Order: sequence, then C-alpha cells, then structure tokens
Amino acid sequence: MATSCTTGAQLMNGRKVATTDKSTGTSSAKSSKTELPDGVQVHGAAIRIDFRYRGVRCRETLKGLQVTNANIKFAEKKRAAILFEIGRGTFDYASHFPDSNRCSQFGSNPHRDRTVDQALDLWLSVKKIRTAQSTYVNYKSKVENHIRPRWGSHKLASITKTEIEKWIALDLIALSNKTINEIMIILRGIFKDAKADNVRYDSPLDAIDNLPLGDREDPDPFTLTEIETILSTPTKRVQEIHMMGFAFWSGLRISELIALAWEDIDLERGTVKVCRARVNGTYKQTKTKRSTREVELITPAIEWLKLQRPLTEGLAPRQLKVMSRDNKKSSSEKVRPVFLNSNTKRPHESDGTVRNNFWRAHLKKAKVRYRGPNNARHTFISQLLTAGIPKEWIIRQVGHTSTRMIDEHYGKWISEDAAGMAAFVSEKLGVSESLVPKWSQTEEGRDLIPMKSTLYMAESEGFEPSIGY
Repeated sequence: MATSCTTGAQLMNGRKVATTDKSTGTSSAKSSKTELPDGVQVHGAAIRIDFRYRGVRCRETLKGLQVTNANIKFAEKKRAAILFEIGRGTFDYASHFPDSNRCSQFGSNPHRDRTVDQALDLWLSVKKIRTAQSTYVNYKSKVENHIRPRWGSHKLASITKTEIEKWIALDLIALSNKTINEIMIILRGIFKDAKADNVRYDSPLDAIDNLPLGDREDPDPFTLTEIETILSTPTKRVQEIHMMGFAFWSGLRISELIALAWEDIDLERGTVKVCRARVNGTYKQTKTKRSTREVELITPAIEWLKLQRPLTEGLAPRQLKVMSRDNKKSSSEKVRPVFLNSNTKRPHESDGTVRNNFWRAHLKKAKVRYRGPNNARHTFISQLLTAGIPKEWIIRQVGHTSTRMIDEHYGKWISEDAAGMAAFVSEKLGVSESLVPKWSQTEEGRDLIPMKSTLYMAESEGFEPSIGY
C-alpha cells in the first residue's frame, strides 16, 4: 500500500526540492541533495522566480504551477527568457505578470518598439544643433546612404551583433575601414541613447571593435615642375589660378582661401590674418584657436596677391554671417572677398566646389597627375622642409599645434627638387671646392698624396684621421 506524502515542498539540506507521489500525483519533498536553479525558489506550495529589473529586486510567483521537477525546469527557462528580454530592452512587465503589483511601478515600456528610423531621427536632431554643419552633413550622408536603407524599419531591440557583423562584411566591403568606423560611430550613438531610454540594456556594438586603419598615407605634394605646368596652362578661370598660385606659396587651407578678405591682408608688411573659413557654404571661425593666425608671406605669395588685387580689391563689401566655433552664435562681418568664382563672380561655396568645378578638369588639361587642391598646402610645407626651414616657423605659418604633426605627416622629400640640397648643405657646413685637390687622379701613385697631406695637416692640429693609408 502506497504511503501518502505531504503536499507542497519541504526544506531539505538548505534548499527546497520537490517530488511527485506517483500513486496520487501530488507534489512532495524528499530528502535530496539536488539544488534548485539560480533565481528559482519554492515558496510554500508555489514556485517563485527572483530577478532584478531597473535596479529593483523582483520576486514573482508563477501562478497555477505545482511544485514539480518539470515545473521547476519551466521556471528556470522562463527566468532565463526574462533576463534575455531585459538585456535586449524588450521586457514588458505587464506581459509576463499582468496581476503583479509591480505593473503600476514599471508599466509598459513605451520605447521598446522604437525603430532605427526613429532612433536616427532623434540622434540627428541633436547633432544638428551640437556639431558643425560639415560634421552634421557627413553624419547625414552616412545615415541616408548606408544605415537607413538597411536597418530603418528594424526595431532597435531586435538587432543582433551577428547581423551587424554580417552587414559590415558583405554590404560595406567596398568602403574604406575609416568610413566603416565612422558609420559605427553613428550606430553606437543610437544604441547608447536606447540604453539611456530603457529601450534595451545592451548594445550589439559593445562586442564589435573598430576596424584597423593601417598606416596613414604620406602627403603627395606637387613638384616645382608640376606647379609651373599647372599655373601656366591656359584657362579662363583666372581667379582660380591666382588662388592656387597663392595656395602653393602660403600654405593656407582651401577653406581658408575662399573665405579670405582684403581686410585680412597687409601687403606692406607682407602678412595675412587667417580668421575664418568656409565649409559647405557656411562661414565659420577657423578650425581651432591655433588656426587663427598671422601668416608671414614669402615673395611668390605676395606676387600672386598683387596679380589678384585689380580683380576684386575694389569691389563692394559683402555682408557675411560667421558662425562661432561652438556653433551656437554668429557674428556679422562686412568684407571684400579676395578670390571669387571666375564664372559666377561669387565666393566659392566650399573646397568641394573648387575641386569639382575647376581643379580636377584643369589638372587633366595640364596633364598633371591628380591630387586634391589641399595638396598645395602639403607642397608648401614639404618645400620648406626640403629647404631646411625650421619646423617651429612652419607650424606658426600653417596653424598646427606642434612639430609632431610635421614630423608624422609632412616630412616629405621631393626627389625632383632635391638636387639643390647638396649645395645648401655645403653652404651650411662652410665647405667649398678649395678642400679638394686640383691635380689629376690618373697619374700612377699620385692619388694618395693629397689625402696623405691633408691627413698630416689634420694630425698636426690634434685630429685623429678616420681612415688608414
């Protein structure tokens, strides 16, 4: 005859375990060393799960479940599912526990259905206010061309690390690693916002590293021969030729050149004050405080300004709205731009309009290998380095903060122009042809005599010869 067991669960070995009486189908507890899963508890005659949500410890009874091993296994799986949803940001308390008192505390998650489209709109609306226009335009381009077409309709909570890695490997393969990393900056931004808004408590980007960038390419300056060819190739774009001639010998950025005004120039002193730039149609203060600077002009730069002077110095001033560096306020300036678009007689919108509407076609006509117009700046710096000009003076001219930038990025030796360096070194060392013997080296036995004589003189003055004879 079967023995009846107590219904419910008992505490054995410090943990509650359950068994079922096969004769009656009721649950009971027997002495066992079997432990309950983490977060699963037997509370009286019921099973309860324990978890943390939004920093609060929660205990919820699973109603209608008797204390059996099968139901305890079910409770373990349900708790795991809840923890997974909490981590993904999709957990809705009321969906799992509609009768719980916690529902009024947590309610439903109003953000859990946020899509990538919605997240991008929120993120961009903040960046439009807080970043420079050029930065915002760059973000917007990557959103519209890459992120939104692939992910726009997806819920943030549904996107996984594996899906993003597959997208990078297959769909973005044609992009440079630098561009891919910039796209990841945007994705990290929207998932960071999602975590802050309790959309999800993890980010799939946390487990994805930036792609390696590799070595930075060296600057690719123009040679003196190429400069002469470029500036002498016939064109109707006279003002652009003057501007690029000035660029080659001043080191200004193209964005600074198209914002330069005659009010910034003192030809008598041979100086230019660089205080503004134009980026994507917007006038703004220079990139950094160090970029605002007074440039000492060398002779070729002054001559190019003199050529430009009759074309624009006498024109009526234009009212410019110049944005501050923090993009929060603007000032008004009335100035006369130095360089205008030869076709429209209006200021260039950006370095891109110079590049696409003039420079690319002109280099093709001149049959000079293409490099961007800002390589004129690289050329200026490299020419100065080639001539042995102190780096400290160069960084003041171009607005860099330290010579480290020069060492890392601009120490380019221009081979076609290097022939004159030997004479420069000789001049610096104070040596000349007088140190070289005058007689012929073809007579047998005479080739060592002058060297021996020279070394003898050196020895007599206390110097050690560096070679034997």
